[in-house]
Order: sequence, then C-alpha cells, then structure tokens
Amino acid sequence: MAEIKIGDRVRHKQGDGTVRYHGRTEFAKGVWVGVELDQPAGKNNGKVQDVQYFECPEPHGLFARLEKVAILDEPRRDCPVPIYSFEASLEDRLKDAEQKILELEKNQGENVPPAQNGAHQQTRAEEAVVQQLHEANEHLKQELSAAQESKTTLEAQAQTHEEKLALLKQQVSALKESARLSIAHTKSAADREAAAVKRAQDAEATSVATTATVTQLKQQLISVQESLQGSKEAEAALQNKLGTSDEQLTTLADQVQSLEEQLKTSDEQLKEQLKTSQ
Repeated sequence: MAEIKIGDRVRHKQGDGTVRYHGRTEFAKGVWVGVELDQPAGKNNGKVQDVQYFECPEPHGLFARLEKVAILDEPRRDCPVPIYSFEASLEDRLKDAEQKILELEKNQGENVPPAQNGAHQQTRAEEAVVQQLHEANEHLKQELSAAQESKTTLEAQAQTHEEKLALLKQQVSALKESARLSIAHTKSAADREAAAVKRAQDAEATSVATTATVTQLKQQLISVQESLQGSKEAEAALQNKLGTSDEQLTTLADQVQSLEEQLKTSDEQLKEQLKTSQ
C-alpha cells in the first residue's frame, strides 16, 4: 500500500474523504488515519476524548487504521497542518510530570521528619506517589524516545520518497521529451511520405501527359509521312508532265523555225515578184 499523506483522497466503508491527520493518538496505540468524509457519515469533528486532532464539521470526522482505507486516484487536496502533535503532547506531559516530581521532592526536603504514625504513613504515601511519578516519567521518556525515533524514521522515509519522486519526475520529463521527439519524428516521416506520394502522383500525371503527347506526335508523324508520300507521287506525276511539255515545246520550236523559214522564203519570193513586175 502506498504511503498515506495529508490531503490524500481515500475511501472508507463510511464513504470517500480527505486525510486530515496521520500518526499516533492518545486514545489508542498504533498509527491512525484521521479522515474528513465528504458526507456526514462520520463519528466526530476531529476531536476524540477531549483531544482535537483536526477540525471539520460534525459528524464528518472519523479515525481508522491504515488497512481500513484505500487511496483514491484523485488529486491531493490542500489541507491545514493537523492541530495535534503526538510528540509535542508527550513532551508536555513529560514536563508536567517532572515538575510534579520536583515539587514533591522539594516538599519532602522541607518537611520535618514525622513523629506520629499518621504523619509517617503520609510520608510513605508521598514517597509512593513520587515513585509512581518517577515510573510514569520514565515511561513517558521511553514513549517520547520511541516517538522521536519513529519521527526520525518517517522523516528519512519522507526524504527517500521525495528523492524517488524527484527521480520519477525527471524520468517522466525525459519520457515526455522522448515522446515529443518521437511524435515530431513521426510527423516529419509522415510529411516526407506525403511529399513522396505527391511527387509520385505528379510523376505519374506527367508520364500520362507525356504518353498522350508522344501518341499525338506519332499520329502527326504518320500524317506527315503520308503527306510526303503523296507529295512524292505528285512530284513524279509533275515531272512526267514536265517531260511531256518539254517535248511539245521542242516540237513547237521546230515548227516555229520551219514557219519562219517558210515566211522568209515567201518574203524573198514576193520581193522578186515585185521586182519582176516593175
């Protein structure tokens, strides 16, 4: 069971509440837990046998053994320091007993030795009281010593727990930082993956567009090749026509030359005829 501290939220068979006192008491031996219940289901207001251990509304207070309460997983509440201190109470009682012993011993030193039987009996009774007070004083000293040892042990345990708590806080802080870095790394990896997917999608789109362009260019090339083939055929036909035209032009040139010769001959004949007629 975890160590109970002032302000812890606990559960008792009477209900849930807050720890207001933890330690030894005068009404019974051992360690007790003083609880202020949330509901009026307790037995007191923090006072037992005229000793006020803590203050709370009546009847919200109760005392229970450690094994009778369970710590709840709830935030600890701020509570005032308990009113009662077992060690301080023992010290007060020890001082009162020592004062009574001093007073009785002083009275015994000042009294004249009794001569009568009754006075002798009174002296013996006083001695018995002094002896009882001495015994009570020794018992209180033992209780105080045990309480101080218990306090020292508890303080050492508290120091150890505080050191463990500080170490745990450091570990929690380190874990938080590791988790933050892990989340950042995961986010960065996710961003890189998303960027890679985007690049792949862009590359795929570019590939599709390129394929479409290549297909279109191939079709255009086929059209150009077909046009070139038609042009070649037309060029061949034109060359044939040009060859025929050249032959016709040669024939015409020959005919023109023949006509010119005929005209020249005729002109000469006309000139001779004119001369003859004159």
